[in-house]
Amino acid sequence: MRKILVLGAAGKTGFAFLQCLAHSDAFYIESVIRDSKKIDRVDAFSDKVTCFEYANESALSSAMKDTDILYLALPRNDDEVKHATVIISLAKQYAVSHIIYISAMYDEQQTSVFSHSKKIIETMIQSIGCSYAIIRPNFFMSRFTYLPAVVCGDELQLISAVTHDSVVTFIDVDDIALFAVKSIAEPSMHNIVATLTGSQAYSMSDSVKSLSHYLHKNIVCVREDAAVYARRLAQSGYTPQRITQQLETFDLWSQGECEVYSSDYYHYMGQATSSFSSYIKRNLSHLNIWSSQV
Repeated sequence: MRKILVLGAAGKTGFAFLQCLAHSDAFYIESVIRDSKKIDRVDAFSDKVTCFEYANESALSSAMKDTDILYLALPRNDDEVKHATVIISLAKQYAVSHIIYISAMYDEQQTSVFSHSKKIIETMIQSIGCSYAIIRPNFFMSRFTYLPAVVCGDELQLISAVTHDSVVTFIDVDDIALFAVKSIAEPSMHNIVATLTGSQAYSMSDSVKSLSHYLHKNIVCVREDAAVYARRLAQSGYTPQRITQQLETFDLWSQGECEVYSSDYYHYMGQATSSFSSYIKRNLSHLNIWSSQV
């Protein structure tokens, strides 16, 4: 039985990946999380769950032993490249055969904090000799639930630094997970760098209208000046580098530079990605809880 090590199992994409593997008995799944409060959530879909920080090289080494397939979804923080360097070195040491890396969509010509770390990690993976599937998704449909939200009268206000209501494509993490799982056994999906975008594009206005309709709430988007938004993030504990990454992401959104329709998803999967309305319907219970807890 082949062992899959899932780093980032409690995250959006990692947990969706676990759920996709739930009905397969072909793999032994070890999940790594960093928050012990999430063990119960991940345990039902794993053969083994371990909890440690990625700075713990001894724990990483122990988890990597006998691993055939590594699923890597790192949190965006100041230590992203540092942790990836150790993880990829261990993957080479233990002869991991296949790496699935959740990167992010970016323009190859970009010179930004956001894209810089992704390029470094992708290059390291490509250099160690195993097969890989580097997945570059664009905005997650669930991204709306990450935005700061406040209740003002009868409105649920989602706050962002998007300056123009550009039309961009969104993708559901379930679609990313299906793509990642297929890449394990499909030879044509080995040694690829795949850009995954949604099959449809939406404006911020379109999206909050859909959320309002299905959640039966008055949800609106409030645009905030970048400097004000940066102070908001700083007060929430974001480091300067993370703040820069967030604002660069909003710049892309504002410019409509994520309106990419030539996605690799249809080429490899033979089907379109989920619509925004289908995402809402599948996650209605979770979204209702999210909107009521603000």
